[in-house]
Amino acid sequence: MALSTIGRNQLNTGIDDNSDATAVTIDSSERVGIGVTSMVNKLVLPNASYFAMQDSSGAESLAIRANSTNTMEILTGGGVKVNIDSS
Repeated sequence: MALSTIGRNQLNTGIDDNSDATAVTIDSSERVGIGVTSMVNKLVLPNASYFAMQDSSGAESLAIRANSTNTMEILTGGGVKVNIDSS
């Protein structure tokens, strides 16, 4: 079942509309943008983005960070474990 509409008064949607910025955009082709409003791919994050997973205590267990110098880093245990650059 596809989600067709999220109304302002629906509860438990996970989307907060209390700010002036667009946090999540879903277009008619079901492409999702987080922090961006124009997407070409299925999931788009802005440059200098940071994606993290947390363990059950709320501590960061794994993170993927991309920055504006075309570098991607994979972090775990509090430090960078993999660094991928354009070369």
